[in-house]
Amino acid sequence: MEDADLEEFLNLSVPDKNSRLDSRAHRIVVTVECLHLLHKLGDAVEVLRQDQPVELQNIIQRSTTGVKEGAAKGFSGSLLSALFSSVVDQFTLVAQGCHLIGRTMVKVASRNNEWCQAKLEQSEVWAKVQTAVQDMLKNYLDFDNKMAIHQPTKAQFSEPTADINSYFVRRKNVR
Repeated sequence: MEDADLEEFLNLSVPDKNSRLDSRAHRIVVTVECLHLLHKLGDAVEVLRQDQPVELQNIIQRSTTGVKEGAAKGFSGSLLSALFSSVVDQFTLVAQGCHLIGRTMVKVASRNNEWCQAKLEQSEVWAKVQTAVQDMLKNYLDFDNKMAIHQPTKAQFSEPTADINSYFVRRKNVR
C-alpha cells in the first residue's frame, strides 16, 4: 500500500469501491484507529509481538496439512517446494500486514498530534519470520543426518567401488 493510498484511506470513513485498498487493509487500519482511541494500541502491539512466533508456526502447520492433502489428491510436483512457496507467500502477507499496522500507527498518532509510543519494527518482524523458516527447514530437511539409520551403508551397495583418482591420473604416452 502506498503512502498516498494510506493517506486517502485515513481521511475516509468508508473506503471507495474504486480504491486500491482491499478489505483486509481496511480492517487493519480501522482496528488500529479503534485501538488508538481506546488507548490500547501499545498493549495490542505487545500481544502481537508475543504471539507472532506461535502464529507463524501455525501457518507452517496449516500449510503442511494443505500440501499433504494435495499430495493425497494426486499433486505431482515437489512437495517441499510447494510447502516452501506457500509458507513464504503467507509470511510475506504477514510482514505486509505488520508494515501496514506500523505505518497506520504513525499516521494516526501524527494526525492526532501525538507521539507514537508503540512501535512495530519491520526488522523485528522479519527476524521472527526468518527464525520460523529456519525451524521449518531444520525440521523438514535432515541437516543432522538423523535419517542415516534408514539409508544403506557403503558396504550394503552391490556395485563395486572404483578409485576415481585413476580416471584423473595423467596417462603416459606410449610410443
